[in-house]
Amino acid sequence: VAYLRDVRLDAAALAACEVVHLHADVATQLRRLHDDTSRPLLAVADRQARLAVLAAERAPLYAAVAHARVDTDALDVEAAADAVIRILDTRATA
Repeated sequence: VAYLRDVRLDAAALAACEVVHLHADVATQLRRLHDDTSRPLLAVADRQARLAVLAAERAPLYAAVAHARVDTDALDVEAAADAVIRILDTRATA
């Protein structure tokens, strides 16, 4: 995935913002994207295998730039948003 390899991490920009990684495991992504045909990277016969490869490729970048991580497997959109807000509120007061 060339666009990930070409990312230049700007330390000043990262220091001036908060990055929260919304994580979902491959099984959750597969379930959530079951009917989604709008994603070119998933226009393959084995979507599960593609998602696994993408997750493995992207994990180092997400780990490098994220200030926090929210595991969203068991969360709906509202609960995930609430988790992000709690993280940001906590970081703002720290």
